Amino acid sequence: MQQIRIQVNREERSIPSQTTLIALLDLLGIEQHRGIALAVNEQVVPKSKWAEHILHDNDRVTLIRATQGG
Repeated sequence: MQQIRIQVNREERSIPSQTTLIALLDLLGIEQHRGIALAVNEQVVPKSKWAEHILHDNDRVTLIRATQGG
């Protein structure tokens, strides 16, 4: 399968082409999706679109996790 290059939080990664955001989270070992926000090329992608949003070569993904604190 063809690979593409993306950045996840400024770290370069090689992933299979046609990878969706949901599949990316699986590749990263992130099972719990609660409290996570994803942006691709500085555009927030609604959680309802993660399963259909396909990543492309040179995309920049920003993964943000909500944390509790005070």
